[in-house]
Order: sequence, then structure tokens, then C-alpha cells
Amino acid sequence: MTAQVPLSNDVHFTLISVYAPTMQRSPNEKESFYEKLGECIVKAKGDSMIVLGDFNAHVGKDWQSWPTVIGKHGVGKTNSNGLMLLEFCTRFQLSIMGTMFQLKNHLKNTCSICDPNIGTK
Repeated sequence: MTAQVPLSNDVHFTLISVYAPTMQRSPNEKESFYEKLGECIVKAKGDSMIVLGDFNAHVGKDWQSWPTVIGKHGVGKTNSNGLMLLEFCTRFQLSIMGTMFQLKNHLKNTCSICDPNIGTK
């Protein structure tokens, strides 16, 4: 689901809500999901944007390999869905916000990604 909210002076805020395919889904289904999500992001180009929902992914804590995507507060190990999400975020210059802030462990598995320049446009 995508919602675009007009702010002022032809500036918009776009919110994209997702539910990504689970680990059991085929690679084709996962690729199709990220292709459609990419189309939504391209359509919202120039807007302040947040993508949130369940990505069914573990991105791990290797922030040194993904310095612009994840922060120093990730948990666990990266799985194949997490790798797809990390690559997607790199391609669209997005950051996984749940890894950027020190949170209680049970809150770290909630995920939203956003344009790291949000609020500066």
C-alpha cells in the first residue's frame, strides 16, 4: 500500500507499507516483490519517504559491510531474505532504521526503511 501526502510547495511525503514474502516462498516471488517495491520507490522519487512493514528478513549486525544501510545496533546473522533487503536498500540508498538506534532486543526485529535524507528535502 502506498499513501502520498501533500505537504507544501509541491513537496510530498510518501508512506509505503509492505509484507514481504517469507523464507518459504520461491525466489521468483521474492524478486517480483522487490521489483514492484522498486517501482513504488521510483514513482515517489523526490518525496520524503518511509517504507515500513514486515520484510521477513534478518539483516544481521555487519554494519561495516553495509555502512549506509544498517547501523551498529543490528542483531543476529543475515539470512537470504536479509541479503536481498540489504542489496535493495543499497540500490535505492535507503537505511534500515531499526539498526540505527539502541533499542531493547525485542524491538530490534521491527523494521522500517527510509530515505536517510528524510527531513532535509
